[in-house]
Amino acid sequence: MRIYSPQMSLTTENVMGGGVFDAMLLRHLSELGVESIIPLIFRRDHQTAPGWDVRVLPVYRAFKLGALLTNVVFLAHALWLWAIRGERFDVFRVQDPYYSGMAALIFRGLTRVPYYCHVHHLEETSGPRRWIERAVARRADRVYVLSEFAAAQARETLGVAPDRIVSIHPGTTVFDAPEDRGSAKNRLGFGDRPVLGFVGALVKRKNLPLLLDVLKRVRQRFPSALLVICGDDPPGGGLSGDLKAWVQEQGLTENVMLTGFVDNARKAEILRATDVFVFPSLMEGFGMAPVEAMALGVPAVVSDRGALPEIVEDGRTGYLADPADPADFADKTIRLIEDPALRDRMGSEAARRVREKFDWTDAAKKTLRMLEEIGKAATP
Repeated sequence: MRIYSPQMSLTTENVMGGGVFDAMLLRHLSELGVESIIPLIFRRDHQTAPGWDVRVLPVYRAFKLGALLTNVVFLAHALWLWAIRGERFDVFRVQDPYYSGMAALIFRGLTRVPYYCHVHHLEETSGPRRWIERAVARRADRVYVLSEFAAAQARETLGVAPDRIVSIHPGTTVFDAPEDRGSAKNRLGFGDRPVLGFVGALVKRKNLPLLLDVLKRVRQRFPSALLVICGDDPPGGGLSGDLKAWVQEQGLTENVMLTGFVDNARKAEILRATDVFVFPSLMEGFGMAPVEAMALGVPAVVSDRGALPEIVEDGRTGYLADPADPADFADKTIRLIEDPALRDRMGSEAARRVREKFDWTDAAKKTLRMLEEIGKAATP
């Protein structure tokens, strides 16, 4: 099996969960014998894996062309390989229906090579972007989602037939942090302070103002509480500047640590020293960050929106809370801080759930079965 997978990023050291997903899925597919031709634009640094044939294309900036540029580049490259170089592949993998979907749709019309597309989640949008997403998803041989929430979005918003939607949970990149929480806290200089953790891109939908409001309420009960925010702006900009200003304006400089982007090793160290992971995101198509925390035995208080209720079992591996209600988030966070036995029990159950349910090898095997079905159906 050989696939063509255009990418704008190919590393697990990425602020965006979708970029981490791409690199991990392609790596685990390679372990099952899948070969990938990977044209890469914008971000030249990348990881490698057996079976990856990375072609770094000389496109480093999007300027104002956006998806028009990416689709034209990927289509031209695919046609050059197919028609001029005589290089063949079985499936065109669409990482994002907006940025490479039209290239796959046109390429299939010219060559009969099938394509499938990923729909991680759908942002609120209208006009050309939504029209393109609908056109690409409705005509795809399969639409690949990471949760039942994303599957519902694909059906209801994009009009994809249910029998062409494949829902597969991904795995997690974080497991290796052997020391106990107390030792991790001491090594990082946190002492015995209650530590709240957050990991994610600093964008509007992560609901960062509510996160700070939760900290203010927790601080009334635990004045020394520390909130560690791991994350940075994604390409195109984010809220890092606003976040720093908010922290200062609300007098939280002694209670907030802004780490910026951290690599996976550093992220695991910080999560291991975290008592409660707080994630008030307004919308997630999956939610890799809570899974990473749970893998290290950290109970999570997360939003009851999007796919997050599929990850956190309310009252068992953490709590679900209303992302419009900081008091709800704070009360459940305080409950876990005040009761170490409850926190440890939920943390242990969270780690068990991740081991059993979120596994990359299993995800890759299910993906390979889907690829084989698509390829077989397309064979004349």
